[in-house]
Amino acid sequence: MNKIEKFYTVELDLLEKYEDFSSLSVGDLNNIRNSSGVINLKKGRSPLKAAGRNNLFYFISGELEVRLGNQTYFINSHSDEKTLRKAFNERSDILSISATRHSSVLFVEKSALYDLLAFENMGDYVVEDLTMDSGTTDDADWMQSMLATKLFRKIPPQNIQKLFLSFRPQTIARGIRVVSEGEQGDQFYVIKKGAATVSRKGAMGQDVEMATLKEGDYFGEEALVGETTRNASIAMLSDGELMCLNKETFQQLLQAPVLQNITKLNIDKWSDENQRVVVIDVRLPIEFRHDHKEGRINIPLSDLRNKIPALHEGARYVIACDDGPRSRLGAYLLNEAGLEAYILAS
Repeated sequence: MNKIEKFYTVELDLLEKYEDFSSLSVGDLNNIRNSSGVINLKKGRSPLKAAGRNNLFYFISGELEVRLGNQTYFINSHSDEKTLRKAFNERSDILSISATRHSSVLFVEKSALYDLLAFENMGDYVVEDLTMDSGTTDDADWMQSMLATKLFRKIPPQNIQKLFLSFRPQTIARGIRVVSEGEQGDQFYVIKKGAATVSRKGAMGQDVEMATLKEGDYFGEEALVGETTRNASIAMLSDGELMCLNKETFQQLLQAPVLQNITKLNIDKWSDENQRVVVIDVRLPIEFRHDHKEGRINIPLSDLRNKIPALHEGARYVIACDDGPRSRLGAYLLNEAGLEAYILAS
């Protein structure tokens, strides 16, 4: 590394100094971190060559010479605040950028930032448009809660308005059981008003409370994705209102865009490009021991949600167990948590 001393990871407080990121949430800033870095440049070196022209560059320290078609200017700590807070390579007529002395530069992948900002704007538009159509702002809170989830970042903008328009309200009284453990699932629910309790049957048949759901939380998706029965019962703790989405619409507009099938050729290509790929078999341990392929790790589906915090955000995960429902649910859970997950086609 004689030309570039080192690439460094980015801290959130550094991103917040720049105008492009000032309006982003902490969650969005964390997403940007995965597509950014800091470069230390020696005199004469160019950030364009170091990180590529598909990035936006922001000044940190040192001095940079920027050559345009008909002029040259310098960026350093004495430059005006507007220049220091914006990307310095957005102009199309830039011929070259080079460090006049030891300098540090922040780079952010253009597509990652543009996609994120486009989604933010689309989300604001959808909520505003829908609440205006309904004549009330009561819908905005639960819609904004859904848009803020990592899962919704994977849904195409054109699906979002269709999705919200497909929800139907249902008023539920306190104590009413919305779904029962063991029954088939046919609805996806979002709590618009009120609260609910999640319980499962204990060893003696008694109800054991597992969690409490509040306004903006959703439930019912696992039975729809996995084509299986409900794994818990949910009852209202107060009078409330639920927004309900039928199974067919859920699978078409929400599930289908999130779940993508790939082949071994995709895995080989990513590996050749030195991308980290983790292949997970979500079958039971006894199934895995009896018959499994080399290079795969076993995380049973029942343990997968608990293992998510330990999984690396920069990796690509492939669910491979030759079982349609379990593969779908495994990939869905990882994507729901903000990871990049696929299903290996059998």
